[in-house]
Amino acid sequence: MNVVNIELLDYKYDGADIDWNASVVGSLDVSLHSEFPLALTFSIADVKDIEARKGTFSKTFKIPATKNNNLLYKNIYLSETYSTNNLTNKKPCRIIFNNLFSIEGFLQLSSVGLTDKANYYSCVFYGDNISWTSTIADSLLKDLGYDGSDEATKGTAWASLNGKTNSGVNLKINKAGIKSTWDNDDAEYQNRSTTTASTTPIVYPITTYGDFNSSGDDFTIQLLDTWYSYFTDYTFLSPPATYTCYTGTVGGNVIGNPEPVCDWRPCIWVYDVFKEIFTQAGYAINSVFIESETFKRLLFALPNFKFNNGDDRYNDFSLQLYWNSNPTVNASSQLVYKNNYTQVVSNSNADIISEDIVLGTPSGFNLFLNGSNGWNTSNNKEFEISEYGKYIISINNFCVHLASFSTAGTSINNLQYITKFARVDIMVKTVGDSNFHSVGGSEGMVDFAFNVGSTNGGSSLNLTKELEDSETTLYLNKGDVVSFRLRVRGKTTVGVNTGTTLTGDWYLFADKNISSGRSHNGNINISVDPVHAQYGQTYDLKDVINKDYKQIDFIKGIAHSFNLQFQTDEMTKTVTIEPFNDFYKPLQESIDWTYKIDRSVEYVDKWVKQSFKRDMVFKYKTDSADLNVEQRGINYFNGILDNYPYYETLSDEFEKGTTTFENPFFAGTISVKDRDSVTAQTDPPFIAALWQEKESGGTTSQNDWERPVKGYNFLPRLLYWKKYSPDAEFDANTQNSISPKRATIQNWSVNTETIIANSNMPVHITYNVPPSGGVLSNVYPQATSVNRDDSNTLLLTYGNVWVRDYNESPSSIGVYTTPYTVGMGLYHRYYKQMIEMIVNNPRVRTVQVNLKISDIVSLDMRKLIYIDGCYWRINKVIDYMPQANKTTKVELVEWTDVGESAPSTPNINQNDGSWNPGGAQTYDPNHGW
Repeated sequence: MNVVNIELLDYKYDGADIDWNASVVGSLDVSLHSEFPLALTFSIADVKDIEARKGTFSKTFKIPATKNNNLLYKNIYLSETYSTNNLTNKKPCRIIFNNLFSIEGFLQLSSVGLTDKANYYSCVFYGDNISWTSTIADSLLKDLGYDGSDEATKGTAWASLNGKTNSGVNLKINKAGIKSTWDNDDAEYQNRSTTTASTTPIVYPITTYGDFNSSGDDFTIQLLDTWYSYFTDYTFLSPPATYTCYTGTVGGNVIGNPEPVCDWRPCIWVYDVFKEIFTQAGYAINSVFIESETFKRLLFALPNFKFNNGDDRYNDFSLQLYWNSNPTVNASSQLVYKNNYTQVVSNSNADIISEDIVLGTPSGFNLFLNGSNGWNTSNNKEFEISEYGKYIISINNFCVHLASFSTAGTSINNLQYITKFARVDIMVKTVGDSNFHSVGGSEGMVDFAFNVGSTNGGSSLNLTKELEDSETTLYLNKGDVVSFRLRVRGKTTVGVNTGTTLTGDWYLFADKNISSGRSHNGNINISVDPVHAQYGQTYDLKDVINKDYKQIDFIKGIAHSFNLQFQTDEMTKTVTIEPFNDFYKPLQESIDWTYKIDRSVEYVDKWVKQSFKRDMVFKYKTDSADLNVEQRGINYFNGILDNYPYYETLSDEFEKGTTTFENPFFAGTISVKDRDSVTAQTDPPFIAALWQEKESGGTTSQNDWERPVKGYNFLPRLLYWKKYSPDAEFDANTQNSISPKRATIQNWSVNTETIIANSNMPVHITYNVPPSGGVLSNVYPQATSVNRDDSNTLLLTYGNVWVRDYNESPSSIGVYTTPYTVGMGLYHRYYKQMIEMIVNNPRVRTVQVNLKISDIVSLDMRKLIYIDGCYWRINKVIDYMPQANKTTKVELVEWTDVGESAPSTPNINQNDGSWNPGGAQTYDPNHGW
C-alpha cells in the first residue's frame, strides 16, 4: 500500500531566526479520514482553452481534525483564534510518496467541518505551473525587485533590473541620457560583435505620441542642450558650468530656446523585465527562445511616461505659502509688507515707483510641503527650484492699500494721482545668472485715478483695492530662484514743482478686503506638474510604471504574443518556456505507453470543434485612446479594432460565430513614416505611432501638416528594437551621406542636428556655424510593430503583412525590392502549427493508463506519448490517486506533423501602408485580407 505524507513548509523568518509562532510547519495526519485520498490532475495547456496555461491541482480532499492537525492550523476552527499568519493562504508544501518520491507545490485550506468540535479540514493542492503564478499573482510591476518584506527597502524596486546594477534609478531625461541608450544592440549587448554588455534596462526610440517639438521648429524633434553644453560644444565660448539652463535669461539676454517639451518616452527591454519577474519569484528560466537575440530585442513601451507617485513629487518639489489660516484673525495680522516711500520729483511728469521684495517678516506666515526646504529664510525671501519641469505659480487673495499719501512742504490744490498698476511681481533668476527678471504676477489698480485733494503740505488718503488672482505657467530649470516683490507705478496728473517731495505708505495684505475683519487665506503656490515626466528631469523606473500593471498580466501578454508553453520543475525551481512549435521534444524522445493502456476499459475519442467557432480572430487589446488603430480596423480589417489582426473563416463543420483570442496586456500599434520628424525628406524610416484624435477631429495621416497633441492614456505596447546603422554610401570629400533614412533634431533656438542611419557617417560637430550643427548620431533609434522596409525585422502583428526591403548597399542605395513579399505575423510563426493540428484532426482520446508513482514524479509533459504506432501529447492527467492501486484517466491529443507551410498571402492592397492605398482593399471571407 502506498503511504502518503503531506508536509507544510511555511517558514516565517524575522531577519535573525525563524518565527515559529507565525510559521506553519509540520506533517499533517492524512490517513484517518474516510474521504481521503488525494486526487491530482496535471495539465499544460488545455486543448479546449488554448489561452490557458494550467498546472497541477487536486480535487478538494479532507484531512481529519486531529490534535496534530489542529495544532498545525493553530486551532483556526475556534472563532477567537488569531494568528499573524493568514492560514487560508496557499502554503508551501511537499507531498511524499513511500518516503521515496515527492511533489512540491502549495496547499490551501478552503474550509473547516464542524459540529461541537472540529471534524475535518478541506484542502486543495496546487503545483507545477500554478506555483510561480501564485507567487506573483498580486505583485505589481512597479514593485519589481522589491520583495515586500520591508517597507523601508521599497525604493530598491527596479534599481538593479536583471542584474544591471543601479540601472533603473536616477535616469536622466536629457540629451546625454537619451542618446546614450542608442548604442545598444539588444537587452544583453551594447555591442554584440565585441560582446560588450548592456548596462541599461531602457532605450529611447524615435516614436511619435503626437506633435513633435510643439513649441519649436516644424519638422524637428526636440532634444535641447543646456546653455553650458551648447556654447561649449558648438562655439568658442566657455560659459560657467553652472549655466545648466534650457530657458530663462543669461546676462540680461533672453535665451531664445523653445519651451522644453518631452518628445521622448522610454521603452524597457522585455527580456530584463521577464527575467526579473521569475528571479524575484525564486525561479530560473530554461529557454532557447527567451535567450534568443530575437526576444532580447523586444521592447515594453511605456507609452504615457507619467509618474505613479505624483503626491510625493508634488510634496517634494512644490511650495505653499499661507498667511493666517485661522479665519478669525484681525486685519493687522494679514499684513505681508509695508513700504514707506519718499520720492523727490525730478519733473512734473515723473513716475512714482516703488519696487521692493515682498515677503519681509509677516506675522501670520506659514510654509507647507517639503519643498519649503528650498525657501531662503533670510531677508531676501527666495525659493530655489530643485527639479526641472513645468510649474504653475498662483497668487490668490491679496490687496494693496495706500495710506498717508501727501506732499511735504508744498501746498497743492486738487492733486490727482493715477496708478498705472500695482502688482505682486513673480521674479525669476535663471540658474547660473545673477539677475532677476519678471515673468508675470497678480495685478490691480490698472489706470486707476483718484483725487487726493488739497494737501496743504500734510493731507492724507486711505484707499484699498484688491489684486486679481493670477496663475502663471512656465518651465523652470533646476537651480532657478523664484522671488516676489511689490511693484507699484503711477504719476500725478497735475503739475508738480520739480523738487517736490511725495511721501506715502504702500501696504500688501493677504486678504481681499482688510475692512471685513476676517481672513481669506492669502496664498502663493509654486506647484510642479507632478504627473507628466518632463524634459530635464531625473526619475526612477519604479515611479513611471503604471500602478495598475501586474506582473502576471505582463507574463500573460508575452505568452499570448508568442504562444509560450510553460513547465515547472519544483524540485529545481526551474521553468521551461518555449513557443508551442519548440516546446515538445522530438519523436525519438517519446514515451511508449502502448503496454500501459488498460484495454479492458473502453476508450473514447472526441473532437473539439465546439471549442472554435467558424470565424477565428487573433488580435491585440483594443486601445480606445488610439483613434488611428481603431479607424484602420474599421477601414481595412472588417471592423476588428487592431492593426493587421489575424482572421480566418474555418469550414462549415464549425458552428457559426466568432472565437476571438485577444492579447490580455498589450494593444496594437501602427507604424508610419512620419514626415513631422525630418526636414526636406520624403522617405523617413518607419516608426511606431500612438495618436489620439486630432484637436480638429478625426485621424492623423503621416503626411498631414497637423498632429494631435501628445496623449497620456494609452495601453502598454510591444515593439521591436533596431539599432539602425547600415553600411551605406558616404562621400568622404563632401562629408555627406545620401541616405534618406534620417531625422532632424532641434538642440538650440538657432541650431539643428541630424540623425543619419549610416555607420560610415562620422559623428561630428560643426563649430560656430549655426544653424548647421552637424551629425548627432549615425544610429537611427528605431522601434516598430511593423517595419515594411525590412523583411528581417520581426513583425509583431498577429496577421501577415506585405513587406519589401530597402537596399542600403552603396551601389544601389534607395532601391526597393519588388515585388512585395509576405512577412509572417505572430499567428503564422507561433500559432499556425498548433491550430492546424486542432482544426485538421482535432481528436482527443480519453484512456485509462496504469501509472505508477515513478511515472508521475518523472512526468515530462514536453515528451510525446507513443501508443500503437501513433503519437499523442498529454492534454490532462485526471485524478491520479497515489494511494490507490488503480488506473488513471488521461486525455491525449493526437499529434500530426503539419510541416512547414508558406505564409498565407494578405489580400489587402500592397500599398496599405499608405492612407491612400491606391486601390480598394479586398476581403476574402475564407482567408481574410
